[in-house]
Amino acid sequence: MKFEEAQNLIKLPKWVVDENGEIVKSMTIEQQFPMRFRLHMVSAFDQNKGFVLDVKQSEKFGIRLNFQVMDNANWGLARLDYNSNHKNPEVLTEDVPQMFHTHVGELFVMKAHLHYHVEGYPQLAWALPLDETEITTKDVSDNDMLQGFVDAFHSFMVYLHVQTQITFNKMVI
Repeated sequence: MKFEEAQNLIKLPKWVVDENGEIVKSMTIEQQFPMRFRLHMVSAFDQNKGFVLDVKQSEKFGIRLNFQVMDNANWGLARLDYNSNHKNPEVLTEDVPQMFHTHVGELFVMKAHLHYHVEGYPQLAWALPLDETEITTKDVSDNDMLQGFVDAFHSFMVYLHVQTQITFNKMVI
């Protein structure tokens, strides 16, 4: 899959679906720590085009939002990581978009970043720091991790063009 194809799939409007495949217009998720859940989605234009979002929050305050298209190959399309490490590949090929060229071999140490699909590399091998992306929640601090998680999640849903309205019940401590 070409980079542009992956980006076009991300831009498709999507709806969350329930276990029966029915579109969910709004939903509430019970907030817990650490957060772990999976959402299945379909394209608003083609309900045969399925997607899945895996959400994992570690007890060490890392947040990983992994989004992939569900087809025969299960391609990763995007992953949003907070408070985690990553190293970009050291080698450029002709398939690597220009936006990554200044980030060859870059090491992200406990820095928020967004992973992308680039053809010819392992899944989601390339990433950019969030200040170079459309993601609006640039950082999640340890001071208010629960609200930070909600903000990061909603920011990613906007980036993925998810139409379902998703809210969180506040965790009672």
